[in-house]
Formats: sequence, structure tokens, C-alpha cells
Amino acid sequence: MRALLALLCLLPMIGAWPQMPMDTRNHRALSLLFLRFSPAQEALPPGSEQWTFIYTNANDFRVLPGIGNPVLQEDYEISRLLIGFRTSPSRGTEWYFELPLVARGGGFMDSIIIWWHAHVLGWSRGARELFPEGRSKLSRAGRYDEGSAFGLGDATAGYRRDLPGGLVLRAAAELPFGNSGELLGSGSADLGFSLDVSRPLGKQWTVAVQAAVVLQGDGGRLDGVRGLVDQESLAVIWSPNSKDQWVAQWQSERAPVETGVSGADATHRLITFGYRRRMSASETLELFFSEDRDLFRGRAPLLANVGPDFTFGVIYRVTRPARARASAGQGRE
Repeated sequence: MRALLALLCLLPMIGAWPQMPMDTRNHRALSLLFLRFSPAQEALPPGSEQWTFIYTNANDFRVLPGIGNPVLQEDYEISRLLIGFRTSPSRGTEWYFELPLVARGGGFMDSIIIWWHAHVLGWSRGARELFPEGRSKLSRAGRYDEGSAFGLGDATAGYRRDLPGGLVLRAAAELPFGNSGELLGSGSADLGFSLDVSRPLGKQWTVAVQAAVVLQGDGGRLDGVRGLVDQESLAVIWSPNSKDQWVAQWQSERAPVETGVSGADATHRLITFGYRRRMSASETLELFFSEDRDLFRGRAPLLANVGPDFTFGVIYRVTRPARARASAGQGRE
């Protein structure tokens, strides 16, 4: 009887903090120019709102097709702060808005990644070591040649509807706020749709699946922009207790631009490992890192392929329930 009462007391807590994948995406510079859907997060209670702050640091290196006469050079580090706001006017419906602040430069992770490749992954990537550390170069021969840049990225506005059967449908548009001249924004609008679903596997495990499609704009100064890009993700979440979650996640998306260089035009895939901590009833803190094809030395492109060499991120969320909002409104009267 006591065990049953304890379980009943825990049910509201479990329901209030479901197991969810990591809220991240591929941070290759050209991918960041276009709309992408991160896996869906927990539904907000009716009348509540949530602020999300996502800081990511992504270091990329790509000199293709060869060092002697490269067509494509992507050697940079991107620091990105995404500010997101969600609000639920009624049960099962949400509106959300996102605006990133982006800094592209040489960064500090080059030497760390060389060490990581050699001492953790057990191999050395010679091409990276042939170039000076701290470079900031984003170029395609005869098309564009950019270095460091700082400013706003493109903004996103979206709508979410929770459907029967645990399905989550989202529709979003990306608006050209970023400076396309410095490749901080695409210079055009995008439109996309995403469908997510998650299912429990016992008491401590959940699997979450996502499929999405994005209609990309013309990309401004970029040539070869794909008109249609598909996305897929699969995440497994483990919750050993009511405060901690561990996540292993796979994400895939079509390359945003066709450059004619196979190493860049291949399907983009990443593996992400994350940890989530419930700090209070209204706050969560999340940490994650993502790896590209280097994780498997390029031998498993279906699991990990094109993306930044290494990405790490910190996510902080704070939710304001409807009751708190109503009390604050009465206090101002």
C-alpha cells in the first residue's frame, strides 16, 4: 500500500518532466543559414511560457577536394547564442520565436581537437595540422571568401500543435534578419514542417523520432542552394531518477548547398551525447557535445558524416506557469 501511494505521488512529477531529446542541430556554417528543426521538447502547460538560452561552440575544418588546389575551405569556430521564447495560449497549442547571435572567428579549440583526435579517438588528422591554428576562413573558389563576422542570424517563428497518439506537428518560417553579405544569414525566407513522436521503453527509457522537411529560399549570394531538404533524428533517453537524464542522439539532414565537392555535398549526420539536470520545478540545465565522421574515422557515414569536427553546448530553460503569470499581472494593477 505504501509503495502504491509513493508511486501515485511520483506520477505528477514524472508527467511534468517527460524524457526529451537534446535541443540541438548541425552547426556547419552553411547549414546555420537556413531553417532547421531541432527535436521537439516537452509540451508547455496551457497559459504558461518558457525562455530558452542555448550557447553552442562549434569548430569546423574542411579543405576540399585537396590541399593543393582547394575549391572549398571551411576552417572556423562559431559561437552562437540562441534566445528562444515559447508560449501556450491553450492546451496542445504553442507559438515560438527564436533569434540567434552569431560570432564566427578562429576560436580556441583547434589544439584541443588535435589532442582529442590523437589521444581519445586514436588517430591524427594530418590536414588540420598543416594549417595555422586560429584561422577563420569560409570560402568557395570564385563564389565567396569570408573571414570573421559577428551579428544576428536569421529569426524563426513557429507554431506547434500536439496531436492524438503523442504526435507533435510544427510549422515554422525563417526570416532573413542576418547579414547575408557576411554569411550570417541566407538572405531569403524558408518554410518547414516537422513531425515528432516519442514512446516510453519501460520506466526509465524513452525513444524519440523526428522527420522534417524544409523548403529553402534562394540563398541570396549562394549558388546551388537545394530547394528541398529533409531531416531525420532518433534519440534514446535514459532517466535513472526524477532529476537526471542522459541522451544519445543521431541527426541527419541533406546538405543545404550543392558545391560539386562530394565531401561537402554528402548527407550531414551527427552523433550527440547529452545530460539534463532538473534544477527546480521550473528550471533545467543541459550539457551536450556532438561529433561528426571523425568519431568513427569516416567508416560509418550512415551514423556520422558531415558536420563540425566538435560541438559543445549549454542549454538553460526557465518556465513560467500560468498561475505565476496571473499573480504578476494582478500585482501590477
